[in-house]
Amino acid sequence: MDSAQLLLFIYIAAGIVGFILWWLILWAVVRAGVLSALRAHSEEQREMGRPR
Repeated sequence: MDSAQLLLFIYIAAGIVGFILWWLILWAVVRAGVLSALRAHSEEQREMGRPR
């Protein structure tokens, strides 16, 4: 394997790893936002005295 092939392999591997990390971070941010909104909604409903 010459250096050009090795460099190409590294670029492709780094792109795949970066793509996976990007989606994991995006999933965590969206999940945190949804859980925060759900918690706020639950507290709001509890304050209004409505049953679950």
